[in-house]
Amino acid sequence: MSTPNKAAKRKELRRATTLNGDGLSLARKGDFNGAIVKFQEAVGIKERILGEKHPEVGALLNNIAVTLKDMGQYEQSAELYRRTLEVWEETYGVNDIILSVVLNNLAALLSELGQYEAALAHYQRSLTIKEENLPEGHAGIANAHNNIADVLFKFGLLDEAEPRYRAALTTQLQAVGGNHPDVATIRNNLASVYEALGRYQEAEDLLQQALETDKEMLDPTHPNLANDLLNLGYVQHMQGKLKEAEASYSQSLEITEQVQGREHANYNSTLVCIASLYADTGRREEALVLYTQASTALKDSLGGEHPMVAQALNNLAALKYAEGHHAEAEGLFQRCVEIEEAVLGSDSVHIASSYSNLAASRFQLGRYGEAKPLFEHALALQVSVYGEEHPLTENTCEWLMGYPQEEVEGEAKEAKTTEGEEGT
Repeated sequence: MSTPNKAAKRKELRRATTLNGDGLSLARKGDFNGAIVKFQEAVGIKERILGEKHPEVGALLNNIAVTLKDMGQYEQSAELYRRTLEVWEETYGVNDIILSVVLNNLAALLSELGQYEAALAHYQRSLTIKEENLPEGHAGIANAHNNIADVLFKFGLLDEAEPRYRAALTTQLQAVGGNHPDVATIRNNLASVYEALGRYQEAEDLLQQALETDKEMLDPTHPNLANDLLNLGYVQHMQGKLKEAEASYSQSLEITEQVQGREHANYNSTLVCIASLYADTGRREEALVLYTQASTALKDSLGGEHPMVAQALNNLAALKYAEGHHAEAEGLFQRCVEIEEAVLGSDSVHIASSYSNLAASRFQLGRYGEAKPLFEHALALQVSVYGEEHPLTENTCEWLMGYPQEEVEGEAKEAKTTEGEEGT
């Protein structure tokens, strides 16, 4: 009597496998909602027959999490990654190589949410698992080092991130050869370090190599191509190659819109770059529209405390500053600093420019005593990472070299007098 029941269960499990395959196919085509429906139906079948803690249930939950991330639904995605990790830990133990998959996925998502410390912890655990389970020089170990370098870079620890990226690149080249998307990704990431250090030509050379590889190996609408073009546009922009930069930004935006849509954070972070280019070429009204649109959309998709939101606010503030609206700019710069301090702390080099910008706006408002410590802190961070000859360091030095000391002293005396009056 049990045979028909077992046969029916096997039939249902085969159907769940088919549903999972259909979901993966729909996700590859960009039909994320359709994919979610298929995955969820498959989960229902396997939970009922195999139990909630079966590893195949975990695999389906991971697929749903990946799809939700692609849709920009980050919090829901993170919750499902955590459920997957719990299921797989109970099934496989805490050091099985399969755990590295969900640990990487969860860490990447947390990094996008600006939760860098949590992301770094998951990436480091993944590296430990891979080193225990994989041979030395394996591509998976290269990817793990690359992921850790990504978080170190976001923390502003460029001197730690660069050697990690170089080690990852060397290992990946040995593992898969030069013409591979994973090699292109590491080149792209190493270029980001050079961008931050002002070594734009070195960055551009790496990005051109990455772009050539991805064009050859990936679909024309793959998100990696959009990322290559966005970063290439930035280094072209920084070198004054404005026509080339606009073309690269536009191609990146077109791919991102087609694949991820206008509500996605990647689309709106690209708008921020385009707006910056418009501002630098005198198209300020267009820039203002894009900054406003992008900052609102980024707040909606990522929340108000994300570094991407801070970047959009920073650029909007810079536009207001250039137009002479120093009080409005000061408020926006202050909000930018608050977000970045909450995520990165006060000693990350990535926040140095924000301190300098806030100081400049306060200087223009005549608040010299408040501005000077910000300039000094920004300079200390810039010198420690970039050195004394970097353009950002030199710009902060110029502010301090011409600082009106008598204004600072006068402001300090006025503050003390006011303090005394309030105490009587």
